Amino acid sequence: MDETNEILKPFGPTILKSTIDDDVFEAVTRSVEKCKNGHMVMPEYLAGEFLNGQNKDLFLEQDAPMVLQWIQNKAKDYGKAIGDRNIQHISHELKLPIIWVNYQKKGDFNPVHNHSGFLSFIMYIKMPNFSNEQKFSGDINWRYGESHKLVKNTLNITPKEKEFYMFPSWLDHWVYPFANSNETRITVAGNLFLS
Repeated sequence: MDETNEILKPFGPTILKSTIDDDVFEAVTRSVEKCKNGHMVMPEYLAGEFLNGQNKDLFLEQDAPMVLQWIQNKAKDYGKAIGDRNIQHISHELKLPIIWVNYQKKGDFNPVHNHSGFLSFIMYIKMPNFSNEQKFSGDINWRYGESHKLVKNTLNITPKEKEFYMFPSWLDHWVYPFANSNETRITVAGNLFLS
């Protein structure tokens, strides 16, 4: 498994945390810049309550094969991490039919939701400085199972730029809003499907 990976297992499902390779990060960032004036993602695909920000389809153009290969390799790493040989063997067959950009601005939030597909991922492209914000501002949270005394069923992460997270598509997650920063929090997300 890639040494840049970290395995997070705070509850049943596993979350893979990694650092985005420089060439992949540059390719995705170039595409994010190009798509600012692009197509909005269809509302039925989104869970977010974006009041000021937007969600846009991301078109990777000539960089698509390289980025897809990198993501498929992370799926293979995910399979190794959980000891699932099936995922390791089919990782190259996983398809990425839609990838989108979340432009989250002050006051925007993403309520509890999950995704379609087999595995989902989030790439952190730009994270504002939240030092003047309340605790959890701009953080991502995953939830599994019911809340009980003495049982942890959530994982809170304060992500950093260039971080990548992969997790089962059905795993509930949400993003807290922020109130003070005028910067935009930019993430790229997608769902991998079995062909």
